Amino acid sequence: MPSIFGPDEAPKKPSIFTDDEKPVAPKIFSDDDKPASPKVFSDDEKTVAPKVFKEAEKGRFCRYCRHYVVNPFLQRCALRRREVEATDTCPQFEPAPPKDGD
Repeated sequence: MPSIFGPDEAPKKPSIFTDDEKPVAPKIFSDDDKPASPKVFSDDEKTVAPKVFKEAEKGRFCRYCRHYVVNPFLQRCALRRREVEATDTCPQFEPAPPKDGD
């Protein structure tokens, strides 16, 4: 069925402004307006984050086991086929292989 607007014409959306007439949005803030952050502590006063566990102290937690499976709803042990928590321990613990990012 031919178009009522002509053979190669389609209806155009109404426009309030043409591209040349559109007003430029005012720039309210710039990065230069941002105040400098106050320096409360010197580098000597900053504390070092404590390291709670050494690598050998991680223990036999399920979280570090190769059989530990996580999904959004629960955590499971693939070996024993039961629900576990990350901090559970197990006599059949096998360390998980290192991740690509580690």
